[in-house]
Order: sequence, then C-alpha cells, then structure tokens
Amino acid sequence: MRSGFIIPLLFVLICLEISGEGRAQTSANQMQYLINPSCLAPTLFESTTHFSGFLTYRSEWAGFQGNPNVALLDISSTLKEKMYFGGEIRYQSATVFRSFYLALKYAYQLRIQDDQYLTFGVNAVFYQNILDIASATVLDPGDPLLEGKDRISQAKLNIGAGLSYRLKRFVLSFYAPMLLNNQSTYDQAVEGSLSLPQNMMIYISNDFIIQRTWLLKPTFRINILTGYPTLFELSLLTGKVDQFWFSALFRSNKIIGLTVGGQLWKHLVIGYGYEFFIGNTPGVRTGTHEITIGYKIGESKVVNPELKDYF
Repeated sequence: MRSGFIIPLLFVLICLEISGEGRAQTSANQMQYLINPSCLAPTLFESTTHFSGFLTYRSEWAGFQGNPNVALLDISSTLKEKMYFGGEIRYQSATVFRSFYLALKYAYQLRIQDDQYLTFGVNAVFYQNILDIASATVLDPGDPLLEGKDRISQAKLNIGAGLSYRLKRFVLSFYAPMLLNNQSTYDQAVEGSLSLPQNMMIYISNDFIIQRTWLLKPTFRINILTGYPTLFELSLLTGKVDQFWFSALFRSNKIIGLTVGGQLWKHLVIGYGYEFFIGNTPGVRTGTHEITIGYKIGESKVVNPELKDYF
C-alpha cells in the first residue's frame, strides 16, 4: 500500500461536512427538491403530476482532485391523485470513497376537510458504502479490521416514515428517511465513514400564485442528523408557472445556492444550480455545480382551479 490515504480521506470528510450531507450523504441536499419536492419525502408529492422522472448530476467543490460527485435518478407516479409510488437510485464517489443508495417510496393522501389534507409516507432503503484502500496507507497497518484488505464495505437496510399537512398551498412536513441508527463494523477504523445515522427533516413551504401564472415559493427546511450539527435552510423560488424559474437559498453551514431553469418542451424541464461557501475554511474556494433534467406528465398548474390568487 502506498502513502496518501489520510489526506484524501480527510478531504472527503471536510467536503461532506461543509455540504451538510454527512459522511455518507444521508440527506438529499441536492437543489433538485426546489422543483421536485418528493425527492426529499414521498409525502411532498404533487397530486396533479401523474408521472415524473428526474436525473441529477452534482459535482461538489469542483477543482479539487477527487472531489465528491453524485448521480441521482428519482422516478415517481401517482394514482387517482391519492397514492404515490416512487423510487430513487443514487451513486456517490469521492477519492477513495463510494456509495450506492436505493430507496422505494410510498405515500397516501387523505382529505380531512375542504382544502386540507394529511399525507402519510413510508420508504425502504438499501445502501452500500465502500472505502477503497488498495492504494492507501491505513492509520494502523496492524489493525485486524483492515490488514490485508483491498477495500472495506458495509451494506445495510433501513426504513423511514413521515407525515405532511397541507392547507391549500401551505405545506408542513415531518419526515425521517432513516429511522434506524445503523452502525458500521469499521466505524473506529475510518471515523464513521461507512455509517448512515438517523436523521429527520422538517419542511415548511407555501406557494403564492399571482395573476394565475406567476409563482413565489418560500421554503424553510431543518435537517436533524444524529451526531452532527442541525442544519437550517431558507430558499425562495420565483418564476412563471410552466415556463421558467429562479431561486436562491442559504444554509446555516454558510452555503449559498442559486438556480435557474425552465420548461424546454411540453413535458421536459432542465435546471442548473451553483453553490458556494462563504466561510473561511482554508483551501475551500471552489463551488458546487448541479444539473437536473426532468420529464413530467400531469395537469398544467396554470389551468388548475386550485391556483387562485393569494395576493
């Protein structure tokens, strides 16, 4: 094994800490959620969207050798505007670290009064985290957990559940995508890089529709991850419904993000996002790029009678 393991690993951990996603990226902090909320939680699905598929590629802290890269595919469909079925596949790589994540999601929406709904959601998760040590020097060459191995990996199952309350265009959601606190056999050897801890998200948003075609959507999100500082995020999306949008967000870990996108064709949408760090961490001067391509089939929000003016 050659030297050079410790510095790449520390770089991975620093980047994932700054991005707010934890070492195993247990929460979906991709900016895709601004146009596809159900990628955060199945309880946030849009009942007027019959089918959607979103492909996202995210390159974090571009310019660093071995920087984290994430590819994400999110597919969902609805049945009778009450039930949601979805799935997510995510692959992440960063220097000597790789992870594969697969989730199946389901939600059911219950009408409790006029313009008021409760949505219950569940998900099942399989993930595998891999640390490649074939060309690295470990901290302790005599560690029985690592000695003689080219790579170490950990595969686990997990479950999640949550609830959303919707009043007209206001949404309040509580969702825990990881209810089990999975522990890795290699936690001490690699500082917990192969673990996916419990986490919970609180999501609040409201769609303000102006003259039936213009959208103003503020969103506030709290991400609680066991063993890590709680993250707060505030975003504002605006644009013309079914045509184009702009958004800006701020995270409490000193991240600012900007996105722009639009509908290129009848069902095809594309978006680009850029994030940058405004702190003073040495060596962190580059940003994060994210590209999303989506395909949606459903009712146009412009003609949806629910979208009456709120101003």
